[in-house]
Amino acid sequence: MDYTKLTPPGGYFLHIAVSAILIFVVACERDEDEEPPSEPEEPELLHHDYSAIDDEERVDLTAIVDDLEIELDVSDSELFSSCRAIFEDEDGDILAWPVAPEETAVTIFGCNPDGYLKFDDGRRAIAYEVPIEDEERATNLRLVLYDADGAVEWSQLMDRSHHTRNFAANYRGSFLTALDDRLICVGTRWNTTTQALCARFETGNAVFDDEMNFFAGVMPFAYGDALISADIDGITQRYPFTGVEMRHRSFPERGGRAGFYATDEERIFFVPSRGDAILSGWDLESLREIWRADLSDLPHGGYARTSPKDKLLLFVVDGTLFGLDTDTGEKRMAFAVDDDRPSIAFGDDEFYVLHRRLDDPPLLFAIDPDNGDLRWVARAPAGSLDIEYDDGAIMTRTVRTVRKVRPLDHD
Repeated sequence: MDYTKLTPPGGYFLHIAVSAILIFVVACERDEDEEPPSEPEEPELLHHDYSAIDDEERVDLTAIVDDLEIELDVSDSELFSSCRAIFEDEDGDILAWPVAPEETAVTIFGCNPDGYLKFDDGRRAIAYEVPIEDEERATNLRLVLYDADGAVEWSQLMDRSHHTRNFAANYRGSFLTALDDRLICVGTRWNTTTQALCARFETGNAVFDDEMNFFAGVMPFAYGDALISADIDGITQRYPFTGVEMRHRSFPERGGRAGFYATDEERIFFVPSRGDAILSGWDLESLREIWRADLSDLPHGGYARTSPKDKLLLFVVDGTLFGLDTDTGEKRMAFAVDDDRPSIAFGDDEFYVLHRRLDDPPLLFAIDPDNGDLRWVARAPAGSLDIEYDDGAIMTRTVRTVRKVRPLDHD
């Protein structure tokens, strides 16, 4: 542009000079009136003290509450064998989905697979043990994906034969998780390592089939584009195509087998193996500690139940079943359970606690997840060890026997 046609001689340079002066003046005025922007402050770490709980604070789950007792309608028992016997024929060939829709929940609960997932498009994935030839205790792990009509889309076998020598001593449970519509990962936690097989959702092609050299405090699970778990030192985020650690956030103290770990797949909960029994809640989005709670002792390791829907964490310390809010660490409830680590199942608007007793039938409680109020209690079928809830049905299980129970005379 030819500025000589728009401004008088020298006007262009005068305009530039005046503009510079105005910018300088405005900047100086702004500096006098406004403070420069600062880094956002870290939210305050919430701290609670639950190291001393009075008996009056605990609701007793070891005995019948007369005013709340009801009876249960109990179905005939159903006996289930292993999942492999249900989903494969005698030659080891995988069957098309062999269970009627109305029997799926009770069958899955009865055969107790290592993992089961149902997807929004109707597909299902199941992981279950298959025997290793000439081995009595050691097993491999089969992963099968079924389409919405029940046909087998693909299967993968995770080889665990290199652990046969000390299989029972080193085995710490198995997991099944899905990363969106990209990958399905199955795996096993061993004492010192974590084994995984990840396959492409659409083709079944394995993209990772190996062991990762870390102790897993919680079952690895999908979070965003990674697998999340917690090791001895902190939270570990793993790339599912290689098992390589992408990110790590250290805990203040060390964990390990004697520590306490739990997750609702939105938070990680941790108590170190030594020192003060301090339960901490860690947010997975920011990998930041958001609350702490002082406890009287280390919680029972390996025992915790969580409900993301209810924002509830349940764990046992010194004969007390605690229920904490997962967002804040606030105590919502506390129950006396003696030495039992009760089986727990989450329903639509209440959760259920099965308290097992030595010489008497177990007790089944229905509880409000918001405040811990008891809604009803009933005598469960003798020998019940576990409970589950699925689509309106409460189920109890012994070893392989399952019954459906339904509360009677209850509004």
